[in-house]
Amino acid sequence: MNDKGFVNGNGMRRNSSRGAINGLTNGKGNKDGLVNGNGSNNNVAKKGFMSSPKGRAGAWIVIGVVLLLIFGAFAVSTNSMKKTDWNSIRKYIDFDMSSVNDKNINIEKFAFHKTDTTFEFYLNFEGDFSKTAEYQNLGFILIDNDSNPNTGYSAGYLGADYVVEIYGNNGTISATFSKFSGGNPHVWNWTEIESVAISHRTPDIITGAVNYKISSNAKIMVLTETGYYQDITPVVGIQKPALLVIQTPLVNNTLRLDLKPMYSTVNVKSITLQVPMGVEIKGVVGSKITGIGNITTPKTIYLRIDTSNVYNRGVEVKVLSVETNAVYTIWGNSYRKYVGTPDRIVIDGYFKDWDTIKGINTFRSDTTGDVANPNIDLYLYSNYTDSNGTYFYASVTGTMLAGNIAPVMEKAGHPWGNTTVIPKGVSPCDYAQITFTTKNHQTHVIQVYGYNGKVIKVLFDGKETNSVKVGVGRNHGSGALEIGIDKKYDIVRYSVKMTDWNGESDYSPVVRDVGIDTPEFNTSMLGAFLLIIAVPVLLRRKNRD
Repeated sequence: MNDKGFVNGNGMRRNSSRGAINGLTNGKGNKDGLVNGNGSNNNVAKKGFMSSPKGRAGAWIVIGVVLLLIFGAFAVSTNSMKKTDWNSIRKYIDFDMSSVNDKNINIEKFAFHKTDTTFEFYLNFEGDFSKTAEYQNLGFILIDNDSNPNTGYSAGYLGADYVVEIYGNNGTISATFSKFSGGNPHVWNWTEIESVAISHRTPDIITGAVNYKISSNAKIMVLTETGYYQDITPVVGIQKPALLVIQTPLVNNTLRLDLKPMYSTVNVKSITLQVPMGVEIKGVVGSKITGIGNITTPKTIYLRIDTSNVYNRGVEVKVLSVETNAVYTIWGNSYRKYVGTPDRIVIDGYFKDWDTIKGINTFRSDTTGDVANPNIDLYLYSNYTDSNGTYFYASVTGTMLAGNIAPVMEKAGHPWGNTTVIPKGVSPCDYAQITFTTKNHQTHVIQVYGYNGKVIKVLFDGKETNSVKVGVGRNHGSGALEIGIDKKYDIVRYSVKMTDWNGESDYSPVVRDVGIDTPEFNTSMLGAFLLIIAVPVLLRRKNRD
């Protein structure tokens, strides 16, 4: 930005100098005019304004003032980053909720500032964002300008209308500013609209500015990634209070809530919970936690959950919303439990029914080898059929249907070849695919697409459907998925395939003879079995005799 401003400034100065030269020339012409107007070379002509030393000095002063005003206004409009003192602006602290194994993308502090015409940002990393190893480092400042999660690109916690994409590679930093192109909110599709001025102030600090007006009420989230490592900040505003609510399920039917204020004191009027029928929470009347008030330091609340009045069904307790003066983010895992002893498979994201009915020892383990992405690395899979329908189960070593909120960077096994950036308009979804064949030789395919741990769409034989039910959660410490069809299929073989957003896949072996059970040995048939064997033997002996 600075180089640009100086070049343009010089251009203006040169143009103004030409104007001054033209003025002097015109002054000479005016003098000649007076001479010519006098009509006599014997009479002394009156001198023009620029002829006297005082006149010339005054003219140059006027020209100088005009130049200073023009250049000053231009410099302010194009170089607002230069006047921003980030040392005087309070920073948000990143609480490292996401798993970060690369210090060069680990955000420690971040801040945002705006004027009537500019949007500026500050990112402080643990390491050097410009230093890369196998992959280039990517940063995304996702901006929900209208504070409406239902418009723009669905980024998990907000609906992004704009994005600043920051690229770090081999000691250099560059960035672009784009607007969501519209269409499918689950497809990464942006149109670049403005350049970004970047300053790599120190190895661990990046600042930048965009000449674009952003709303004072905008909600912002920062995401960085390299390879399969990723860091995500809570959602915040521009120099406003923010609140992070972290849910952590504990043993003994307890859900822990950590309330972490960011930037400044946060006032919390109430927290609304999802409380299933029959569930009671000690100290909570109905579904609201009240009486919290102002918090300036982290506060912890323990919710004791009583499920004694629940029978044979799954329950989930979680935070639904917060009544507060701050922008807030709800993070972590809810309390989930199946209460009782299930007697059938129910597609609800609780997997005790599978463990009880199938038995964990009857699950098949993936033996085809690991893949780089744990979120599609198959762990266990299974199938079950009863009079109510047909069911499938699969789990991965990471997070089921994690996907990638910002699907830009190339990873191992890239389907587009040796390029650095994936083309625009790609989906962030991971997907699970079940292929099965029936006794009458019909083959069917189920595909479940999702990201951020949520199902986006389900296809059955290539068509979107609501007839296939899907549940997602965790089981045995892994991400798990269950699929149910309200129809009994006589399956003879099936296979499972997990694919991430950029095309890398993990396959199970084909499971054969699914519907063929080995018959139990029936002692009542023993006599007939022995007779069938004995008759040929006796006949051969008779023939010998």
